[in-house]
Amino acid sequence: PQRVFPSVGIICFTIEQRDLISAYLLKIKQQNANGADKIRQLERNGMGVFNIDELYGQQFDILMVSLTIGGINVRGQLTRKVMFFNSPEGISHIKLLLHKAPETTYLVNSITEEYLQKFLTNPNEEGTYLLANLLQLATYSEAGNEEGQAAVLEVINQGNQRAIGTPIFASAIKNALRPYLDTGRMHESVPLGKISLPLTVEPIYENGQPLLIHPDGFFSDAAFAAYYWEKEQRELSKKFDYHYIPTWSVKWWKNSEQEARQLASMIIKLDKKLQLKANTREEDEVEEASGSVKEIDLKG
Repeated sequence: PQRVFPSVGIICFTIEQRDLISAYLLKIKQQNANGADKIRQLERNGMGVFNIDELYGQQFDILMVSLTIGGINVRGQLTRKVMFFNSPEGISHIKLLLHKAPETTYLVNSITEEYLQKFLTNPNEEGTYLLANLLQLATYSEAGNEEGQAAVLEVINQGNQRAIGTPIFASAIKNALRPYLDTGRMHESVPLGKISLPLTVEPIYENGQPLLIHPDGFFSDAAFAAYYWEKEQRELSKKFDYHYIPTWSVKWWKNSEQEARQLASMIIKLDKKLQLKANTREEDEVEEASGSVKEIDLKG
């Protein structure tokens, strides 16, 4: 079916919570209650409920992450299970979450401000420290506090090495596009600030919009990238007027010829669309100029 809704991943940190949410969604569909049709449509477009362990290798347009881990009494006390985040497995799970770079992420949590501040002041407990910083970043982002976001991003990204170089996948895409596009238009490892754009395509007309082909939707080749850092780089590329096109390796390895044809077709259509815009803009400028001349002549 044609995709109308985005692909949505609902992520839980316990199997029990995953199964509970799945059961709620199933009940709504079985009773044909309000929202049942939308749930079915979202599921056809890839929506699923997953434990954090099941997130490896999956890509979604939207992530909804449940961090509801308490409180267990009227004082808002958290369950001791929160200490799981400080285990090697728990730290790995938080970093996996930071690694994902969807268009939108929603964080649902029940951590009180008291606990949040405790976690923020204890970097030795790496898991809860990263978790608290992630929640703090979301708060700053929602409030539009750019200074706060920058400060937290610096903390989250400490120790993450950003690779500058040409990913193998970008080279494979370029080679696959050779039958369809002039190779002189395609460039690998284009520097932009502190990052390297893996593959770009020059416009076919002067002052046109270049294209950024983005393998697997993230810039870093490090073991763990940060979602907010990745999103920041995407926004930076758009500020430099790149038209953003993500590509996914899992689809290319299944049928690279088909994916190459589809990508080439998309680029050719964009070329025509952007060329039409440019021509229209030039015609408007000519009409304005000729109108000015006529006005001067009339006055004369």
